[in-house]
Amino acid sequence: MADSSQIESSARQTDGDLSIPSRLQHNLETFQERLWSVKMAEGALAGIVGLGFSYLIVFILDRFVDTPSLVRLLILLSGFLVPALGLPLRWKQWVWRQRSLEQLSRLLRRRFPRLGDELLGIVELARRPGSGASQTLVAAAMKQVDERLQTRNFCEAVPARHYGTWLAAAVALLALSTLLACLVNEASRNALVRWVSPWKQVDRYTFTKIEDLPQKVFVPYAENFDLAPTLAEDSEWRPDIATIRLPGKSRIASERDGEVYDFNIPPQKENGSLSLRIGDVKETIEVKPLPRPELTELSAVLRLPDYLRYESDPVVPIRGNSITLVEGAVARFRGTASRDLADASANGIAASIDGPNFETDPQQVDEAFTSKLTWSDVHGLKAKSDLEIQVVPTEDTPPDIFAKMLTDERVILEDEVVSFDVSALDDFGIKKVGIEWRPAQPLETPEASQGEKPVAAGGPESKEIQARATFSAAREGVSPQTLHVRAFAEDFLPDRQRSFSPTFVLHVLAPTEHAKWLTEEFGKWFRHAREVYEQERQLYETNKSLRSLTAEELDRPENRRRLEEQASAETGNARRLDALTDSGRDLVQQATKNNEFDANRLETWAEMMRALDDIAENRMPSVSDLLKKSSHAAGGTMKKPEEQSGKQNSEQSESTSATSPSVSDREKALVEDESSNNSPEKAGKNSSALGLPQTMLDSVAEEDTKEATEPQSEAQQKLDEALDEQDDLINEFAKVADELQQILSSLEASTFVKRFKAASRKQTEIAKRLNGTLGSSFGLAKHRIEQQLRDVAEETAVEQEEQSRFIYDIQSDLEAYFQRKQESLFENVLLQMKDASVVSNIKSIGESTRTNLNGRSIAASEFWADTLDRWAEELVAAAEESGKGDQKEGQEKDGLPPEIVLQIMKVLHEEMQLRDETREMESARPGLSPDVYEEKTQSLEYTQQELRERTDEVVTSISELPDASRQFGKELQLLSLVSDIMRESRAVLARPDTGDEAVAAQTEAIELLLQSKRQKKPQGGGGSGSSPGGGASATGNGSALSDIGPGGTANGSPAIQQEREVEQTTGKAGRQLPEEFRNGLDNYFNTLESE
Repeated sequence: MADSSQIESSARQTDGDLSIPSRLQHNLETFQERLWSVKMAEGALAGIVGLGFSYLIVFILDRFVDTPSLVRLLILLSGFLVPALGLPLRWKQWVWRQRSLEQLSRLLRRRFPRLGDELLGIVELARRPGSGASQTLVAAAMKQVDERLQTRNFCEAVPARHYGTWLAAAVALLALSTLLACLVNEASRNALVRWVSPWKQVDRYTFTKIEDLPQKVFVPYAENFDLAPTLAEDSEWRPDIATIRLPGKSRIASERDGEVYDFNIPPQKENGSLSLRIGDVKETIEVKPLPRPELTELSAVLRLPDYLRYESDPVVPIRGNSITLVEGAVARFRGTASRDLADASANGIAASIDGPNFETDPQQVDEAFTSKLTWSDVHGLKAKSDLEIQVVPTEDTPPDIFAKMLTDERVILEDEVVSFDVSALDDFGIKKVGIEWRPAQPLETPEASQGEKPVAAGGPESKEIQARATFSAAREGVSPQTLHVRAFAEDFLPDRQRSFSPTFVLHVLAPTEHAKWLTEEFGKWFRHAREVYEQERQLYETNKSLRSLTAEELDRPENRRRLEEQASAETGNARRLDALTDSGRDLVQQATKNNEFDANRLETWAEMMRALDDIAENRMPSVSDLLKKSSHAAGGTMKKPEEQSGKQNSEQSESTSATSPSVSDREKALVEDESSNNSPEKAGKNSSALGLPQTMLDSVAEEDTKEATEPQSEAQQKLDEALDEQDDLINEFAKVADELQQILSSLEASTFVKRFKAASRKQTEIAKRLNGTLGSSFGLAKHRIEQQLRDVAEETAVEQEEQSRFIYDIQSDLEAYFQRKQESLFENVLLQMKDASVVSNIKSIGESTRTNLNGRSIAASEFWADTLDRWAEELVAAAEESGKGDQKEGQEKDGLPPEIVLQIMKVLHEEMQLRDETREMESARPGLSPDVYEEKTQSLEYTQQELRERTDEVVTSISELPDASRQFGKELQLLSLVSDIMRESRAVLARPDTGDEAVAAQTEAIELLLQSKRQKKPQGGGGSGSSPGGGASATGNGSALSDIGPGGTANGSPAIQQEREVEQTTGKAGRQLPEEFRNGLDNYFNTLESE
């Protein structure tokens, strides 16, 4: 060995040095070798122990946790550091530093101090003997020491105290590792691989093996959910209990059930993680709570039976758990979820998926069935419950048909055109809509004929049709008789019977029979007028008898009650007269259509309507108010004039002058008084008819017959005023004019102005009707409202829907008219209608009414009433503005003669009927062949030509009047323009074409005819109260016939724009509060404002 040679070389003599005895040298070399082997063995054993211990650490840690790679790497490095650092250090300390005899001697001195000292001395003497020392003595001393140490074993001095420990530890570790390899071979090998290769992704071996669990799981938001880890078949350890640690450090445990541990996890609302431990298995599962996927839309896509002729597949929304589909259809369910889907199925059959959408396979709808829909999203979440759709097949139902006659007239002339609004509804498509007629008594009228005509052509996908239908007996070749007329509708189901509307009974009469019938009706009307007149006379006599009482007697409660009863009776009689006036106006309207009636007679009847209307609307209510004031006046006698202040004397003088006799128009009588029977001549003249108004001066004798006593109380004073007013209205029963309130809706709807006015009045009526329900239904839920009030709300909603369609027709006609006649005012009104969305807003009022939002509905109705009225006034202003240049300022022109006005009215009425027929023909055009369409349009062309010729005749008649160019220049200009427009309309119809161009030309002609028919405001007019002067001159200088029919006005006032007073309330439909309530509310609000 190198080291031994080093000892040998150090033991040899060199340059006089003494050599160490060989036996001693051999012992030292033996000691050195033993020292080196022991210490290097200790280092090796320490390295083995370090490596083995690090392996055992990994093995043990893996039994509890999945030791991270970094930790395993640090453990491995720590184990390798023991041999890597221990061996070099030991070699340096025990080999490199123990090479010489001196180093070994010093080491021996630790174990054997004396022996070590002797060896150290011999070594020093042998290497550096002194100059004076005897070599013989030195050699003898070495020999003596060698002999004394020959029995000594230097190996005993080797420091081997830790050798056994390291050896035992190494053997123990090797034995333990061998035992682990034998007992748990897989686990030990897995730990060895994970220990040796910490950088590799080697799964930890566990004695408990479970099926794979997801690292991330999506669970229903705020709902319990289940987690069921399952033991693998090759699991060596099957613990009885598994635990899960929840967010928030709470734990739940579950016992093993077979191979499964069932956990019910509490609701989770936030993202977190679950720590699962089963034996030596520990898994971490990330939890993300999400809402369940819900269906946001579900519909059925239908392939309808072939007979319905649908080109597209209709989509039917599904709301609820059932849907009714037509038999024979093929249905597919199409849905949209709130999240992208992973799968969906219907009755277990997979559906096609496209993101959040799915669509099932088609199913034939022949019998009822249930389709069970299931779906899950991309996160594995399912709906909380499956959706079961009950599919109920149904037959193709017949269409519903509704018809409304635009007038209340059931007795018509044979050449009169009757219009119907026809509406048809079907669940799929309407084939056509028409009307049919048949005789009421076919056996008694063998010459009668029956027939039908198309009104509008439908289509496979036309579910709703609204059209205007017309019927004219003369045009259809039907002789005068009683007819049953009804509308019908057909759909596309083969062999289906028609659906019919309710039947309208029309009595078609010849002009002579029609005149006879009108005469009888006017006779009935006269009898009712006489009853109203006699009732008013009786009320007057009763009031006079009450006035004859003294002030004290009049203050008695029973007499005050009689005054209240008289006021109520006066109000009731006014209502009767008002209704009577309306029916009389209707009769005059019908009479204007019959050539059997002369214009002068019609003018007389029209003047009578003017007078009666004013009395019913103004004079009678004034008398009723005075009677009410008298019944509520303060009791006791009035102060004498000299005791009153100057102001009171002034007021009394004004009241006295107001009741003084004056010149006024008086009517002798509607029927003869009882005293007139003494005069046979007068009785024979006036017993069967109402008399004409006359002008006369009140006689002094009549003044003398009045009560001469001065009023002694306020009640008597008010009663005197009521008697004076009532006496005047009785004497002027048929004289005073006022605005007409009711004009037939069909004619009123034929002009823009009157149609707007009609729509405005309808909204006001609806507001008043709803206002009457506020007290009983305001603020209540719909189910708590009385059935009667709910019926009122439903009727109002239906009326608003009808009004929206009515206003839509006005807007359509106005747009067609503007396309033909480019005038800025018509464009302005049209743009206002479109910007305001009046049609949809009117319809929405009905929906508000259904939900008991009557306050909102009232405000909206009143707003649209004012808006529609304003639009009407703007159009009237345009009509009046166009005629200002034809009349000099300050001059008035006399009205047209009644004969000419009547002719204009007839042309106007027939032109409106022609427009309705033109619209009807355009609606039916798709269902007619070209030849049939041309043939039917030809009759309309001839009618238009006839109306133009009659218009020319009217122009000729006006030109023949004295000073016609100055007095009636405007009318001549307008009617000439009407003739030109009718010529254009005829040319359009001759193409043939019944579209918007023809309707626009006819509409323009109607508007111009209305302007020519309007008269200046009549002079005079009725008064009321205590000063009714001048009421009898209401006939004015305009023909009363101009008040009748389209363009006519109530009370003889022309449709001119007037300044309107802006109300301080939301409308006139509100209830009037008692005076004490109003004063209290005023004080309340004043107090609030002051605070």
